[in-house]
Amino acid sequence: MKFKNLFFAVVILSTPAVAVAEQVMVGINGLVCAFCAQGIKRAFGQKQAVETVEVDMDNKIVSLKLREPFTLSDEEIRKVITDTGFDITAINRSN
Repeated sequence: MKFKNLFFAVVILSTPAVAVAEQVMVGINGLVCAFCAQGIKRAFGQKQAVETVEVDMDNKIVSLKLREPFTLSDEEIRKVITDTGFDITAINRSN
């Protein structure tokens, strides 16, 4: 019986965790045109952590899908947005 429990413990502990890419939704003020959206896409596209960038101009939201195992801090996101000339209204994260 002890051997059986030990076997299951080894199997569970040696099984790699499933990595889930982090999604970040950023609310932005001042996003009014396709040129604005392209600037934001280009700025985030230069970051190694960013896999995809989607800009929803109607709802003024930038959606970022981050590559595993990377992340971007709120400060890094704020810097990219302010450097492109916009203000952040919210940052929401999910896996």
